[in-house]
Amino acid sequence: MRHYYRATVKDGKFKLRNSQAFNDSIHYYQDGNYLVALYRMTDKTTREWQQLYFVVLGEWSNDTGLTKDELHDMIKAELFDELFDKVSTTDLTNKEWNVLFLNLENFLLLKFENK
Repeated sequence: MRHYYRATVKDGKFKLRNSQAFNDSIHYYQDGNYLVALYRMTDKTTREWQQLYFVVLGEWSNDTGLTKDELHDMIKAELFDELFDKVSTTDLTNKEWNVLFLNLENFLLLKFENK
């Protein structure tokens, strides 16, 4: 089960907009380790999205032993087909980039966790 919560960071402090909703949702989760991903909610240029995308792939490359290009090809072949009619990051709109990033970490976790 996924939950998304809006938050702000100001002066180095993180604040959930509705901490009660966050606290209420915790009982849905089983005990264990979880990944928390923060995404800045601003419009980025295509180039900025691409740079962020390849930074994320670089981190996953360090953990998986695959190159960024190998990860990118796998994502295009498996995830892009599920999400888009496009196969190039240069063709993605800001909305599509947001959709990609909301699905990217889950896709990679399912692909490589416990391997």
